Amino acid sequence: MSRHATPVPEAAFNELWQAHRGIVVRLARYYAARPEDAEDLIQEVAVQLWRALPGFRGESKLSTWVYRVALNTCLSIRRKKNLPPTALEAAAQVADTADITASLDQAALLDQVKTLAQTFKSIDQTLLLLLLEGLSYEEMADVTGLTVNYVGVRLTRIRTRLKETLTP
Repeated sequence: MSRHATPVPEAAFNELWQAHRGIVVRLARYYAARPEDAEDLIQEVAVQLWRALPGFRGESKLSTWVYRVALNTCLSIRRKKNLPPTALEAAAQVADTADITASLDQAALLDQVKTLAQTFKSIDQTLLLLLLEGLSYEEMADVTGLTVNYVGVRLTRIRTRLKETLTP
């Protein structure tokens, strides 16, 4: 006997989508090489959220679950299409996060962080993006499946690498 998930009422999905669409858009823009690719990713994440919503058990915050589904979908599609990693859209915010010297103008900082971010391991890119999104270490651990301690270690290394590499 096969198990069938309870169908999701359209109103419930629409409410979820309106509340969390920004998360999906930001992740899609980050993982897409071109704007039209981002639109495709947004649509695919919406489909995956629709399919997965009946299985949401409430063991984490809804936003954390949306991050997890969106991130896994974006990474899966990027792997399937064998796409190279893209630069961070919100890289200019790293100046505050990493305590980089304020004398760098935003354009120069953005260029440096984009170049550097492309050399990061996939997990480091993901953690940096989630940090820029304002997630706590606990939320990042939930989204990525890593331990909170490991998230902290990785972020410390990312910050150190940014401080050592970004030059005023």
